[in-house]
Amino acid sequence: MAEGRRNDLLMNTTLINELAEVAKDSAVMQGFLVRLKESPNSSEVTVTYAPITLFPTPVPKAIFLQAMEVQIHFNMLVDKISQDPDFLQAALASTITVDDFTAKLFKIHQHVLKEGRLQVRNSNLDKPACHT
Repeated sequence: MAEGRRNDLLMNTTLINELAEVAKDSAVMQGFLVRLKESPNSSEVTVTYAPITLFPTPVPKAIFLQAMEVQIHFNMLVDKISQDPDFLQAALASTITVDDFTAKLFKIHQHVLKEGRLQVRNSNLDKPACHT
């Protein structure tokens, strides 16, 4: 898209407002919400939209490539942590006492461990999420 046309679109406040409304509706439908800081553990419906952007955020190519290089190692680290219940318990011990969401997720994790896994391990950890 030509630079002038792009700038015209970005200056079109009517279009931007319409896009923002569509984005908000989509966020609600997809459950892309977060609890408000004022009541993080409340059972009341006190949520707002999670931070989103209407347009892609440019990332310098060098930083993108660096992230791609470490992605495989990061994925393997996360997988190994998820397979070590003792480490996970120790790492999350203080968090699960103060964060209901994490505590509930950890209870699910413990329940799955108790019942046994039914899902076969995925061996796609060595593949990047996106390709250049």
